[in-house]
Amino acid sequence: MKNSALIVVIVLATGCGPRNTDFNPFDNEFRFHSTFEYADYDSIWGTCGYWNLTKKKDSLETYYQFYLDEDEIIAKGFDLVIDEIPILNRDNLHTEQEISAFLNQHPIDLPAVKQKLLKVNIKEIKIQSPVSSFMQIQLVDTRDSVYIADIMSFIRENKMVRRLSYFHGKPQLDVYDTLGI
Repeated sequence: MKNSALIVVIVLATGCGPRNTDFNPFDNEFRFHSTFEYADYDSIWGTCGYWNLTKKKDSLETYYQFYLDEDEIIAKGFDLVIDEIPILNRDNLHTEQEISAFLNQHPIDLPAVKQKLLKVNIKEIKIQSPVSSFMQIQLVDTRDSVYIADIMSFIRENKMVRRLSYFHGKPQLDVYDTLGI
């Protein structure tokens, strides 16, 4: 009996259970993956009192997000710089219509984006909204689950940068669930 109780305590203390071997931004497992190494990540301060542990490889940046005073991951996701388009004349990029016209002249290279997203197990992508400075893209992973990510465009120096962002926050308990109602 004492051995059984000891095993239960050890299992609970170590968090034993199924665990990803690699970063997966889409699942509801809010723990570091089993091959996680702090040395591979940079700490970046986020807004609203949270921290992001980020790992950048080429143009793909994956992250875990957590509050310092709480010992749990509250979100995870990734950002991907799709492209940087040189801007010859910024005077023509003041309105959303002008920005959309500029972006229409430079279509997103979907096969190149898809290739970069293989690192997070995405096998298919499809633009979901009209071309503008803010768009949505459908992502289909290797399990055929469908997700929606955002594509934002912004000007940095003399370039229009398009960045794909996916954020997956930890599901919150409903207050009624905690009260047993």
